[in-house]
Amino acid sequence: MASTVTSGSLVYERRIVERVHKYHWPAVQLNLWMLIMLIASCLIIGVFATFIQIQQTLLLPIPWYFPYYITVASLTASFILLLLWLIFQRRLLPSIVMIGGFILFVFADDS
Repeated sequence: MASTVTSGSLVYERRIVERVHKYHWPAVQLNLWMLIMLIASCLIIGVFATFIQIQQTLLLPIPWYFPYYITVASLTASFILLLLWLIFQRRLLPSIVMIGGFILFVFADDS
């Protein structure tokens, strides 16, 4: 009887293929929407900051919604900046835009 002896070892490599799904974003609509939202949020920050300054100058109480609107507008501006960063990294997903837009809609509509 003959026996076979092997002196090597087999190495199996498992390669993980990462599939990156690319979404086609309509450039004009997305840029126009982001520009309008950024302008609106900066305008809201400026207007309500001026209102607070006038209220303080006149020694009047500041309504609760003045700082609330400034906070929501600041969150909106930071969300737009986050979207721009994700666009440049090519990692912008529709779920991020939808969930973030919904959260900001609820915040803006809460008053």
